[in-house]
Amino acid sequence: MKKYMLFRSAFVIVFATLAFAGNAQTNQHKKINITDFHVVKNQNKVDINWSTDKTVTTNYFEVEKSNDGKNFKTVAYVLGADPTKTDCDCYGCFDKINTNTKESYYRLKHVDTNGSVEFSEVKMIAFK
Repeated sequence: MKKYMLFRSAFVIVFATLAFAGNAQTNQHKKINITDFHVVKNQNKVDINWSTDKTVTTNYFEVEKSNDGKNFKTVAYVLGADPTKTDCDCYGCFDKINTNTKESYYRLKHVDTNGSVEFSEVKMIAFK
């Protein structure tokens, strides 16, 4: 039993060290600039659109939704632009409106090709 605990402790220390080193490396990369991020009600759905400034390579985005502005869940994945097409910097998706809620909150989770993660500002949309 003690051998297991020693191994487990050593694993936690190694994992924490690697995670810290990975974060230090990630902070050296350029941050993405998400521009023109907006959510708009369109009949029975919410259109979610945004663009970027093209300075960071994007692996994918996760569109996250919350009913309270605090607890978010992923509702869509949007792949990054084709690196061979330099004029592609606009993204979008839609979400079905939940008729049981009065408002919804959305944010974007950007995942870079190196694995670093950034979150956008939170956008709220109210339903009548």
